[in-house]
Amino acid sequence: MNITKEEFDNAYNKYLPNKFIIFAYKYFSKTTEKKDMWLNSIIVYILIALFLGGFVATIIDKSNDFIKIFTILYAIILTTLCGGITTAMLMNNWRIRKIRKFLGITKWEYNNLVDKYYPL
Repeated sequence: MNITKEEFDNAYNKYLPNKFIIFAYKYFSKTTEKKDMWLNSIIVYILIALFLGGFVATIIDKSNDFIKIFTILYAIILTTLCGGITTAMLMNNWRIRKIRKFLGITKWEYNNLVDKYYPL
């Protein structure tokens, strides 16, 4: 495996991440910076509020139609969030697979090249 940084960069630049992948990894990954945590925090607070609203409505014995509002909103937001993040992850893995195929390397070799040329 004698791939230079220029060859690696050319392969990477041939298959750049799209805006959806960049958005998902920027705001919803483990490495999200403090300044970009605002969207993640807003969604978490909305989900907590919806859960507590449904929980309290159940405790005080509100009508099922009232409880369904909280439940359906909670389910829609959570499904959209999880589906979006999963889609971005799969799209990024597919992109990395194309880069690896272009370079003719394994996943392990790709990770080693990233660590070698772009250490954290």
